[in-house]
Amino acid sequence: MDRALRDKGFVAGRMELGGVRHFRLEAVLDHLCCGMCDRSISERMGFLKARGQGQLKWLESVMVEHEKKTVVAYARFLEPGKTVDVAEFLSGLNYLGFEPHSLRVATQENMQHAPEGSAESDRHP
Repeated sequence: MDRALRDKGFVAGRMELGGVRHFRLEAVLDHLCCGMCDRSISERMGFLKARGQGQLKWLESVMVEHEKKTVVAYARFLEPGKTVDVAEFLSGLNYLGFEPHSLRVATQENMQHAPEGSAESDRHP
């Protein structure tokens, strides 16, 4: 939806996602060339969350999958009736200088977790 709007010269002010208890956002980037880009996204998304005024409160953690050129944002569990503004995540990536080529929402049913015992499985049970 975001890409269709941008292709016509518009930008969504809000894109609310709700009705899903647990999910992650997977943003595919055209540019993710080196470890410096990886670290920049991980560290600066945390900074944006910390300094934001109510923005990205839903964000649990961010992981960069360099080989797939993907930024994965894990969301906190949503209470019934609550929504998340996906445009905040896109805006954060844009602010850092990255424009996602695509964005996918993975729900609990289709989320694949890291193997047991890995550092990633410790963060996201």
